[in-house]
Amino acid sequence: QLHHIPWPALHLHEAPIVSRCTPVIVPSLFNLALLWSRSSELASTKNSGLLLAISDFRGRYPPLPAVVREAALMAHIVGEAGVKLVESAATWNNLAALANGEEGLARFPFWHIATHAFHDGLSGRLSGVALYDRDIWLDELSQLAPLPPLVMLSACSGGSSLVFTGDEHVSLTMTCLMAGAQTVVGTIWPLLDEQAPDLIHRFYRHWQSGLSVSRSLAMAQREAFESGQDVVNWGAFLCIGEP
Repeated sequence: QLHHIPWPALHLHEAPIVSRCTPVIVPSLFNLALLWSRSSELASTKNSGLLLAISDFRGRYPPLPAVVREAALMAHIVGEAGVKLVESAATWNNLAALANGEEGLARFPFWHIATHAFHDGLSGRLSGVALYDRDIWLDELSQLAPLPPLVMLSACSGGSSLVFTGDEHVSLTMTCLMAGAQTVVGTIWPLLDEQAPDLIHRFYRHWQSGLSVSRSLAMAQREAFESGQDVVNWGAFLCIGEP
């Protein structure tokens, strides 16, 4: 049950834990050993990432109006050298073409995903994300390996996991880590769409200034808390993977 706790939001005396330390979730000791065995050297630049953002699903799912603003903010963060798969360009064929190209998706320092995410609480294996043309599931996500070192799941419950006896995880987060990501940032409960872009923008500002992923998320959450934002708007974000 420890994997389902919003650690940054837990209060210690009068302040949340994130105001005093930098929470990081490591799924298991086996996973930690795997992450440490890889080369975690990142690209020299952090502003040439991959953006996948969808706000209109043509009636398949409810629209996500705030993703329009989030995509506009991310356009600067991704940079001119990055790749933006936005709205009708966010298809499986375009994503697979990038993965099969020179150096694959691993050439990007980060992959930002802003869309609907699905968490399967029964088996975990039917978790996935919505693209513009269709949904992709865990087995298809694995086909895109190796993934960028950082994957940001800016989607409701994107960081949720189904944990079996023996600490075996089945989830979007775990699939991303096994497919090459070193760190995944996701949420463990649904978010208010209009609040997420501001916290995410703060996160990238800190990360691109040179802080680690975990430290950058902690700083963004501290700022949200200190500005008086409700915990529901920032407490769901977790840094999962390499400390």
